[in-house]
Amino acid sequence: MFARIGTFSGAPERVDDEVTRQAQMETFRILQSIPGFAGVHVFADRQIGKTIAISLWETEAAARAWEQMRGPIVDEQLRPTGHSEQESATYELLFSSTGDARFLASATS
Repeated sequence: MFARIGTFSGAPERVDDEVTRQAQMETFRILQSIPGFAGVHVFADRQIGKTIAISLWETEAAARAWEQMRGPIVDEQLRPTGHSEQESATYELLFSSTGDARFLASATS
């Protein structure tokens, strides 16, 4: 499994206002249509307006495919929210506490 992690900043009061929620749901709908998408998590620090989005991908190829197409999609979804992306990167999942034995086995090998 692979994760694409993006860090975003914006006004604290906009962390989860209606416009931001709509943009997140639209992005989620797009992500669901991409083969290999396995989930997404968004974390926020409401005090400073910082959010971290982690999209999960079944394979490295799926993560790379999203990486290639994500720029214009993310830009379009961010525009009305007032948020901006500060950094992003792709990582391979080495360990997970979800109980999935394939990750636990690779971490202890």
